[in-house]
Amino acid sequence: MTFQIAIDVNQTRRELNALGFNDDAIARALVRGDVDRIGPGLYGPPRGQLPSREEKHRERAVLVARKARLRIDGSRALADVSAAAAFGLPLWGLPIQRVVVHDFTRPPGTRQSGVMRLVTDLRAPDLVSLDDVELPLTTPARTVVDIARRHARIPAIALGDAALHAKLCNVEDLNRELGRARGMTGIRRARVAVTLMDGLAESVLESRSRIEMLDLGLPIPVLQHQVYDAAGEFVARIDFYWPDCRLIGEADGELKYESDPTAVRREKARTDRLHELGFRVVRWGWSTVNRPEELREKIARMMGSGSTSFPRIHLAG
Repeated sequence: MTFQIAIDVNQTRRELNALGFNDDAIARALVRGDVDRIGPGLYGPPRGQLPSREEKHRERAVLVARKARLRIDGSRALADVSAAAAFGLPLWGLPIQRVVVHDFTRPPGTRQSGVMRLVTDLRAPDLVSLDDVELPLTTPARTVVDIARRHARIPAIALGDAALHAKLCNVEDLNRELGRARGMTGIRRARVAVTLMDGLAESVLESRSRIEMLDLGLPIPVLQHQVYDAAGEFVARIDFYWPDCRLIGEADGELKYESDPTAVRREKARTDRLHELGFRVVRWGWSTVNRPEELREKIARMMGSGSTSFPRIHLAG
């Protein structure tokens, strides 16, 4: 007789085996869609839609932490991308193959398995816990700084922008963590990244666009500018604005229109209104940002400069 696996909470392979389901039964349950694989040896109830990579890593991190019996006792905590996932921050461009745990008691060194990366942290523990995740996490500010120390610059800045925008931390918190991390690997890179973080950014696409513009040597725009008409009525809040040439820049993700069929009509009416007020509008999405020179040409052409010879720069770190 074949018993169907039905679970309503995330469980490990060992826990399923203890319930009487061998590996063959688990494999069949995956094929039937009775369970979903969260990660190596980690399983959860079936979902109606695919989770985002952030949600999937969050589930893995919570399950691994529960399996490792992490407690709020100052010895270990979810950290780096795993803490970021628990806080609901974007993980675009960041590696999430392993759950990251900081250990505040072991001798220096890093140990890892196929599931977990255990990193010794010699700093004094600075931990928090969320209501729906009763597990220790490094604070948002420490999480942002650690990611900025260890990972690529633009993804780290995008994550820091999101943390500031959500008011999980502020610039003073980040600077304090930079001081605590003095002398640690990647601290110079982290300092550069923190100076470029801005809580006005409302999406990863906006964050990446802003830094690409900076690297391309384009004039620095005003962020989240509010437009009013002559009667003082609010018209729009715009992503980027260059007042010298009355140019508006809008970074639009494709999903914005896929998820809302009426968004195209509303956006056209909004753009028409901005044109009536004497603004020029340039738009771009991920496909353009993935080709930075195309972004440069697009913006420079709309600025009416007659030239795209802005000096290209790249900040060290």
